[in-house]
Amino acid sequence: MLSAPPPPPSAFPGGGRESAARLRANLRAFAAQSEEATLVMRDLRARCRDRVAARTGRNHAHLTTRELHILRLIGDGMDNVEIARELHFALGTIKLHVREILEQLGVHTRAAAAVAGVRQGLI
Repeated sequence: MLSAPPPPPSAFPGGGRESAARLRANLRAFAAQSEEATLVMRDLRARCRDRVAARTGRNHAHLTTRELHILRLIGDGMDNVEIARELHFALGTIKLHVREILEQLGVHTRAAAAVAGVRQGLI
């Protein structure tokens, strides 16, 4: 059986246009808070990486030894499955490392990560 169509805007409590405007305003506020939360979380992650780097002596790009190894394998043209086999890790683990590498280098693709690695002298 088909469900009934949604009620027209005038059937909303408090009036249609007024309620729709309130809903739009609430959605905009939520989106702004979500963006702000994303920026705060990004800043917190960067600060945590900086603290760990200071304690552990990680390199200037904040990549771990394992991430550097994976970046080198990416630079050699290996895909995630090949890297997982080479290092004897689960595919999901490699994907996680690749995401972290991309984020830390500020790039969006594996090719861009390899180029950034070469330019920064990491590989």
